[in-house]
Amino acid sequence: MIFTELMIRSAGPSIGHNEEWIELRNLTDQTLSLDGCLLINEDLSGLAEHLITPVFSVTVSPGDYVVLSRSSAEDSLECGLPSAYAYGNNINFNNSDAETLSLHCGPTDNLVLVDSVTFDGGDEQFLAGLPRQLRSDSESATSNDDPTSWCVGGNPEEFPWSCTVGDETNYGSPGSPSICP
Repeated sequence: MIFTELMIRSAGPSIGHNEEWIELRNLTDQTLSLDGCLLINEDLSGLAEHLITPVFSVTVSPGDYVVLSRSSAEDSLECGLPSAYAYGNNINFNNSDAETLSLHCGPTDNLVLVDSVTFDGGDEQFLAGLPRQLRSDSESATSNDDPTSWCVGGNPEEFPWSCTVGDETNYGSPGSPSICP
């Protein structure tokens, strides 16, 4: 499982910049479960954790993508964001400093780092409403560590998904391949 798309800075003060999501892709030839995995986001403010404990199992078939959304992303969910799981509001992206997002899975007493990505909203200058996407030719746990393997922004008309609330619109390709050039 690797991180492939992040809505780090969602559009709009009118909708509270709360429409964040995380996309992962299963690169194995086996169906994988996220049940009991731990999401960790670390930034200058400290560490935020969320244990994935779904009512129904969250599994990802070989080669498929899965979207995890912030619990406050109601507007995006109403617009058809293909979210398999809401991870709570304790994990939120700061949009302006370096932070590291990681996924740890395995037995509760012996969680193993599956993937992590570090990004910097100050240096990368995320555009509100446009995701950070991993280039399709860089889909590996090592390539996604390189900031040049990601693109930020893009032409809104090229994204397969959008959500408009009031005057604010978020775009992305959640649950599907990146549109990165």
